[in-house]
Amino acid sequence: MTPNMPQPPMWGLILSGGFSTRMKHDKALLNYHGTHQLGYCYELLSAQCEHVYVSCRADQAQQYADFPQIHDQYAGIGPLSGILAAFDHQPAVAWLVLAIDLPLVNPRTIDYLIRNRNPDKRATAFVNPEKGFPEPLCTIYEPTMQPILENARKNQQYSIRKVLGNNDIHKIISEDHHLLNCNTPEEYQAIKHSEQRHLRR
Repeated sequence: MTPNMPQPPMWGLILSGGFSTRMKHDKALLNYHGTHQLGYCYELLSAQCEHVYVSCRADQAQQYADFPQIHDQYAGIGPLSGILAAFDHQPAVAWLVLAIDLPLVNPRTIDYLIRNRNPDKRATAFVNPEKGFPEPLCTIYEPTMQPILENARKNQQYSIRKVLGNNDIHKIISEDHHLLNCNTPEEYQAIKHSEQRHLRR
């Protein structure tokens, strides 16, 4: 990005197009914070982004009718489908992507990510401090990332983590556990109990 050139505006995208097979319940409707997770994520990103959309399958449209939506265009390629659909919807913005199954992400997490954004890179992502790989599901994707992701799709390289790892991104390290996935009923119960203990302190 050239000096004095304004950075692209940032819109929010909540990835909620999965089938929740292991959870056996729609992860968007789980309650961690006194409301369902989809509403929580929407409010979380709306506080920082000009527009926020739910990324989902077309058959989920009625289920999420209260929220603006962008529907997946490709089946069987995971979160990559939702991010590509978002760039097709608006290619000139940066997309702050948050997956529905990261229940411990909070306003501080999002604020830290945004404050450390580097629009001169293709993306800004948290990096696992132990394993060194980027977390693709709580990340800011700049417009310059669109052709990279599209090329990955065409080459059947559907792992966004690997795509990020092979490109010029800005890596930030977070020492907390806010990027913990929740994919099973057991993990859900463990997180709920942990949150309740925290609130009682």
